[in-house]
Amino acid sequence: MKNHITSALSDFFFEYETPRQVLVRNRRVGVACRLIQLGVLVYIIG
Repeated sequence: MKNHITSALSDFFFEYETPRQVLVRNRRVGVACRLIQLGVLVYIIG
């Protein structure tokens, strides 16, 4: 029982999922993404 709890805790703390990354080569999507990022930055700073 103790081994099961230890295993569950170690899984909780030391395992994680990473999202997949996709490279999109589309100017409209890239410009929209950068404008959104700029808007968020301006909102946070200003």
